[in-house]
Amino acid sequence: MDFSGLKIKYLITALFLLAVAFFVGLGIFQEYQKHQDISNLDDNLKLQTPPGSIILAREYVADGSIRPIDLALSADQSASGPDSIVSYTYVSNVPAPAETYDNLKEDIDKRSPTSQQFVVYKNDKEEKYVGKFYASTNFAKESGRWYKTETATTTKSAFLKQTRQTLLAKAAEFFGRKALADNFYSGAGDGHVYKDDSVDWTITHDATTGTGASYSAQSAVVRSWQEIKAPGTFYLYRLFLPFDTSAIPSNATIISADLNIFVLGTTDLIDDGYDLIYTVETFQADSTALVTGDYEDCGSDNGTAGRARYVPVPGDGVGYDITNILTSAYLDIPLNASGLSWIKKSGETSSCGTVAGYTCLGIREGHDIINLEINGSQDNGNSVTIATSETEGTVEDPYLTVIYTTPGPAFKLNSGQLRLNSGRIIVNSN
Repeated sequence: MDFSGLKIKYLITALFLLAVAFFVGLGIFQEYQKHQDISNLDDNLKLQTPPGSIILAREYVADGSIRPIDLALSADQSASGPDSIVSYTYVSNVPAPAETYDNLKEDIDKRSPTSQQFVVYKNDKEEKYVGKFYASTNFAKESGRWYKTETATTTKSAFLKQTRQTLLAKAAEFFGRKALADNFYSGAGDGHVYKDDSVDWTITHDATTGTGASYSAQSAVVRSWQEIKAPGTFYLYRLFLPFDTSAIPSNATIISADLNIFVLGTTDLIDDGYDLIYTVETFQADSTALVTGDYEDCGSDNGTAGRARYVPVPGDGVGYDITNILTSAYLDIPLNASGLSWIKKSGETSSCGTVAGYTCLGIREGHDIINLEINGSQDNGNSVTIATSETEGTVEDPYLTVIYTTPGPAFKLNSGQLRLNSGRIIVNSN
């Protein structure tokens, strides 16, 4: 009997068991340390969900920029300067079955994380749908079922402590971590770009670059304003609203569309017939972000706006009277033929960014779009503030409703008849 061979086998087995015991012990210690770190956090900093349910996270840095957090590498990342805020989106345990909209049933097979499609009718010739498109991720699909998503915030240091990967967590991930079946879009490109550093209206209005851009706040503003105390400084804020509408089939025919924005507040100090908001097509460089250089890319002066109901004002375009806008409620803005032409279907080149299938809308105030200087002896101007996709939850998010049709089958063989479009060919009849 080869006792030396047995000794080597026993030695290898012992070393292996010692290694397993070491790593198990280290994993338990890491889990204990992580538990202690979490237990010492204030309740308002604790995650609202297990880390495995988080699908995206973003850090809002003090300089106004937004940095994505790689969830797989969270332990290797650190807070940038002062402890920053992290917004994270996670899959809730609330099922999201097929819904109805205006008594129309949703086609769940056509749902995406940022859109829903509701069937108006289906027949041999065509199919007609109403599509609702959101600027943020509203749904997530797991194991063939849809669930609602939620958004919450914490500090980055608290986020990293709670999402830190331990050996036991990595082992659990190896043996089967909950996975998502779809890509997700942040909707971070909605917000405003503004200019507020000149006492000259023309310089402010015609500038190619603004003085600031915001796409991380829970609200955004469209504004034309003169601040006398500044003194006489003009403020122009232009609003950007990109929507992922790539779920619309490339062969669809768009019938109508409505832009829906939740209005938080209005100011209407110049009620002169120009106190309007105009829906325009935008050309921001990135559909998921805003920079000061996008200031000139929010529609065009005296251009064709997308509003359906025309208001008789000098100049081209159409607008919605701020005087009639209700606050703490959605404003429904139907789009006219020009507005419908801006809606991008699957595969179509977007006017903002490089990702196909993005519909890029924006809003400007009447004096700005018509290029009419504001003046007076006191602070004067108009503005509308709306909720953005960064608002927690989805009950106030901007969304776009689109009604469209798609062609039905080219032909159908039924009871001996071949139906071709509106005609018919008898194939086999007694």
